[in-house]
Amino acid sequence: MHDRVLRRLRALLEADSYVLTVHAVDELAEDDILAEEAVHAIMLGIITEAQTDRSTRERKYVIQGPDHTGRMLGVVVKLGISGKVVVLTAYREEVP
Repeated sequence: MHDRVLRRLRALLEADSYVLTVHAVDELAEDDILAEEAVHAIMLGIITEAQTDRSTRERKYVIQGPDHTGRMLGVVVKLGISGKVVVLTAYREEVP
């Protein structure tokens, strides 16, 4: 359903055209996630949800994918006005 968006996100990541928000950096550190792991999750994951930000009306995407060890991550991204992927946050998926 979001194949075109996912292809675009991956192409930008392959070109190292992404940034992390301050919030994302804090959340990555809190959950012991490296930025490379978040990128890996996007490269191998799927978009599970598309949301519209209430204040900015921008579209953001929730992606679930594995880190380098196979543990599942959730990564929330958007396409920034600069044309880069903006990583808004990332977190480890809870295992039931």
